[in-house]
Amino acid sequence: MSNVDATNAQVFFRTRQQLEFFVEEFGAEFLERVEDRTPVKTGHLQNSWALAETSDNMFINNDASYAVYVEAWAHMLKLTFSERENISKVAARRAKGRAGVK
Repeated sequence: MSNVDATNAQVFFRTRQQLEFFVEEFGAEFLERVEDRTPVKTGHLQNSWALAETSDNMFINNDASYAVYVEAWAHMLKLTFSERENISKVAARRAKGRAGVK
């Protein structure tokens, strides 16, 4: 492997790692904000939020049977989704920190 190939491989690895860190951080920040906005009576609804990932997608899920009804008046997901640009900035900053990028 030439020096150019090795350098390209290192750049690819760093970029891929930063992207993976970004996705993880975005999901964690989004989930935290949704949980913080979730009304609490017993804590079941708030504690039922979870992230699910496939190779291509990330989903946020709540197994509480009444989650959709609470969303209809509390808008936990809708409000958090409206903050996606800010969440992206937070996630990018954290991902760079995890990857050791200044």
